Amino acid sequence: MVTPRRDWYPGLMERTKRLLSTYLPHIDLVLEVADARAPRATRWPSLDAMLGQVPRLLLLNKADLADPASTRRWLASFASDPDGPPALALCAGGSGVSVREAGRLRAAIKAAGRPSPRGAQKVAVVGVPNAGKSTVINLIAGARRAPSGAKPGMTRGKQWVVVSPDLWILDLPGVLPPSPRGVREFACLALTGTLPQGAFDAADVAAELVLMALDRLDPPGLAAVLDIDPETSVPASADPPAWLSAFALRRGLLGPNGEPHRAQAAQVIVAEFRRGRLGRLTLEEPSDDQT
Repeated sequence: MVTPRRDWYPGLMERTKRLLSTYLPHIDLVLEVADARAPRATRWPSLDAMLGQVPRLLLLNKADLADPASTRRWLASFASDPDGPPALALCAGGSGVSVREAGRLRAAIKAAGRPSPRGAQKVAVVGVPNAGKSTVINLIAGARRAPSGAKPGMTRGKQWVVVSPDLWILDLPGVLPPSPRGVREFACLALTGTLPQGAFDAADVAAELVLMALDRLDPPGLAAVLDIDPETSVPASADPPAWLSAFALRRGLLGPNGEPHRAQAAQVIVAEFRRGRLGRLTLEEPSDDQT
């Protein structure tokens, strides 16, 4: 079982909340960046209370790694909430990003934000670590203005990015409230790269991924995702260790006496999920029971 830890909450996250509170009176729009593969787990739960009447636009980033049908269901769910922010799915990073994608995002920002009485529209970008805030800023700016990468915590302090005389972007470090998380939500945060490597056990997280995938797929479907031989190696049950063993055998990850090395298999599965090498998988659905 995944065991949530409470010692991974960096002090810079508390500093982000203070910075946002300080600059909020000058902000015309808040861009909340979440991961399209886990649109519930990767949101900031207390953001509504902080923002008050400041407009917000929710970005489901990394949509190219998520299941397209699931993303459509999430967008429909957000659109049906009269009290929620408008939502937009996009891929802010990678070689496939187009000028059209950047223009679509800029148009959504203009439509969602309130007119600024102070000249340039000022937009704050917030979200959990590794959701892609910096790549979103670089997409808007049309150039590499903010540091980005696959490691959480790339942004260490606030910085203003002047996109044009009419648009300024406030980049803030990622925020993850230090409240206890449920097992499945914690696994989502680990799988999407929100949590630092030392904050979770890969074997537990990979086992939870197997269970989440089996909620969406039948065993042959999961075998195809993990590239396991459907004729001989598909486990007969939803037992995660059996799936990790089958994956280890398929990849040649063996320990003493030729036994499958499940710990190595788990690390590979987590790494390949993060890179999208297991296909376009979404970990949460709007209809999922949150208890």
